[in-house]
This record gives sequence, C-alpha cells and structure tokens, in this order.
Amino acid sequence: MTTVAGYLLPLSRIGFLIAAVTGILMFLPGASLLAERGSAPWKLGLLVVAGLNVLIFHRRTYRTVSDWDLGRPAPAPARTAAVISLTAWTGVTVAGSLLAYT
Repeated sequence: MTTVAGYLLPLSRIGFLIAAVTGILMFLPGASLLAERGSAPWKLGLLVVAGLNVLIFHRRTYRTVSDWDLGRPAPAPARTAAVISLTAWTGVTVAGSLLAYT
C-alpha cells in the first residue's frame, strides 16, 4: 500500500488543488445566489469534515501504515477514516448537485 500511496498521494494533492481553485472560481461570481441555497451550508460543512478527516488521518493513522499495509487488516482508526471520507464526499457530491434545485 505504501508503494501505491507514493505514486497516488502527489497526484491526489494536485487534483485537490485544481478542484479547489476551479471551485472557488466557479463560486465567486454567484456567491450571494449560492449562499441562499439550502444545500450550500451542507456542502461547505461536509467539505470541512472531509478536510479535517484527511488531516487527522495523515497526521496520525497513516504514520503507522508500514505496520499494517501488507497482509494485515487495517486498524479501526483507518477503517473509521474511510467511512467518514466516503460519507462526507458522497454528501458533498449530492449537496453540490442539489445546488441547482434548492
């Protein structure tokens, strides 16, 4: 897993940076309109949750990945981080889609 992470983490950081910049650029022209949408606070809140999850995972759990990356089940904190990540990013996607309708 650490070999794959060595290749994918830099790509994910670049992808996140591109998504953040383009998201801000798309948000700015219609910020007042989007702020009135019911799903906007949900999207922003879930983005914060997802960001904190990544930060906590990489500062704590990922530091011990060499102990559990091959042939061992992931520890509970790693599985918890995965569930939080999947839930938060799914919510961000749904709330973002609802921005057009709510």
